[in-house]
Parts: sequence; structure tokens; C-alpha cells
Amino acid sequence: MFNFSHEDELLIDRYGVFILPDNETRILIGRIFGHTSINEGDIAHTSPMQVIDFISGWAITRNSIYRLGERLPDIDIEIAAMIVALAEALKCGLDEIQFVPPEPASSSQN
Repeated sequence: MFNFSHEDELLIDRYGVFILPDNETRILIGRIFGHTSINEGDIAHTSPMQVIDFISGWAITRNSIYRLGERLPDIDIEIAAMIVALAEALKCGLDEIQFVPPEPASSSQN
């Protein structure tokens, strides 16, 4: 769907999709590369998502366009650390943040 070519491209890798306590806002949390104010590979969150296309591998947030790397399939240690950091940043409880797991891959083959 997206056709972006961008010299200052941002990458988010080993990321998860999260719903904030308002139950509407979705953000990505993962390892960020190519950002001017985030160290390469640091775990950080995006601004709220506007559009995401998992097929083409792009996400548009309020402030940036990201190329999508590997999406983590489920809660693991790395994602748990992301959730804790997000809850602390938002000053909310862990139970107020919902993790959105990827949809199962299609079992049909051509």
C-alpha cells in the first residue's frame, strides 16, 4: 500500500503494538534505528499511530514514518520491559495497557 523512499528512514525492530489506557490510541514500542534523538537500538515508543500496513512494512505515526522490522509474536521478556517502561512514562498501571498480538498467519498456500 505504501511506497516510501526516504533517505532519513526510521526503522523500528523487535516491536510490539500497544493500546493505551484510553482504549483507542495505538503505539509501537521497539528498538529504534535512524532517529536523531534516540540512541541506535534503544527501546522507545512511537507517537500515536495514524496508519500501519503490515504487508508493506510501514507505519505512519503522528510525527514520523517507520519501516517495520520484526514484530514480536507475543509477550516475552523484552516486551515486558517495554510495558513497564511505558507504564512508568505514562504514570499508569500495568493493567491499563493492552498488548495487541499479531493475527495468525494464513494457513492457505498457493
